[in-house]
Amino acid sequence: MIHNQEFNMNEKLTSWVENNLILDDQKQNIMSFEQNLAKEQSSENPIESKRGLNLIYIAYYVGGFMVLLAYTTFMSISWDQMAVWLQTAVSLGTIIILWLTGHFLDKNQFHFAGRLLVFVGTGITPLLFYSIQNLIGIWPDFDFIYGDFYRVILPNWVIIEVLSLLTAWFVIRKTKFPLITLLISIWMLFLGMDFGRWLFDLDAWQWGNGELELSLTLALGMIGLAIFLQRRDLKSYSFWFHLVGSISLVCTVVALLDWETIWADIIYVSLIIVLLILSVWLQQRVLLVISSISLYSYLCYLAFDIFDGELSFLFAMAFLGLMIVITAVGYQKYVKQWLESKLLDPKNIAPM
Repeated sequence: MIHNQEFNMNEKLTSWVENNLILDDQKQNIMSFEQNLAKEQSSENPIESKRGLNLIYIAYYVGGFMVLLAYTTFMSISWDQMAVWLQTAVSLGTIIILWLTGHFLDKNQFHFAGRLLVFVGTGITPLLFYSIQNLIGIWPDFDFIYGDFYRVILPNWVIIEVLSLLTAWFVIRKTKFPLITLLISIWMLFLGMDFGRWLFDLDAWQWGNGELELSLTLALGMIGLAIFLQRRDLKSYSFWFHLVGSISLVCTVVALLDWETIWADIIYVSLIIVLLILSVWLQQRVLLVISSISLYSYLCYLAFDIFDGELSFLFAMAFLGLMIVITAVGYQKYVKQWLESKLLDPKNIAPM
C-alpha cells in the first residue's frame, strides 16, 4: 500500500516538473519528506482497531462506564457499611490501578482504551475526596452520603467539586482526551448549583425559582463556553459542553414555564428554533438532536394532553411534517440555485 502511494506521488510530481510547476530539486525534497513521514507512521505499528462504531469500541465504552457507574451511581448501596479508612483505601487504590493500567495501555499503542481507563479513574475522584473528608473528620455529621452527590444540592459538595475539577483539568492537559470534558461539564454544573446554595446560606434542599434561575444561567454560560471553545478550533472538547448545557437549558426552561398560559408554548417553541439555528451555524449535530427531541416531546404534549388524541390534529401534524420535507426538497431544487446565482452575479454586487 505504501509503495503504491509512493509510486502515485512520484508520478504526480513528475508531471508537475514536466509542466514547470515545480523544480526537480523541489520534487526530490517532497519525495524525501513523504518517505520519512511514512516511515515514522509505519514504525508506530498501530495495534488498536480503527475508531468507529464497531464491537471493539463498544466493548471499551461498555466496560469503562460499567466501572464508572459502579463507583458513582450504585456506590451508595453498601459503601457506607465499610470502615472509613477502607473507603479511602479502596477509592484511592481503584484510581491508581485505573490510571496506571490506562497509562500502560496508552504507551503500548492502545491509546483509546488507555485514555478511557484514565477517564474512568478521574470520574471516581469525587468519591476519593468525599472519603478523605470523612477520614479526617471534617465531613458534617448528618444523613447525606456520597450517593446524594448526584441529586442533592448541598454547599458541602463544593470542596469535592473544586478538587475534582482541578484533577480533571490536570488529567486533560496530560492526556488530551476530549471525553474528560464530559466530567468537567457535569461537575461545573454541580459546582454552580452548590456554590449558589453556599453563597446565599441556604441549607434546605428545595427546587424553587432561585435554583431554576441559577440553573438557567449556568446552562447558558456552558453553551457560551462551548461556542468559545469551538471558535478556537477545539470542537471535540466543546461537544460535551454543548450536550450538557443544551440538555440542562431545555429541562430548566420546561420547569420554569407556566404551562397554563400561551406564553409557555411560544417561549418553548422559540427556544427550539434558536437551538436549530445554532446547530446549523455551529455545525453541531448534538444541538440538532436535542432540539429535535425537544420538538418531538412538545408535539407529543400537544397530541395527548392538549388535543387529547383528536384525529384532526394528528392528520394536521402529519400533513405539516410532509409539507416541511417537500418544501425543503423544493428549495434545494428550484430556489437555492436561483438565489445563489442572484447573490453571486457581479451585476447585483454593489460597488465598494
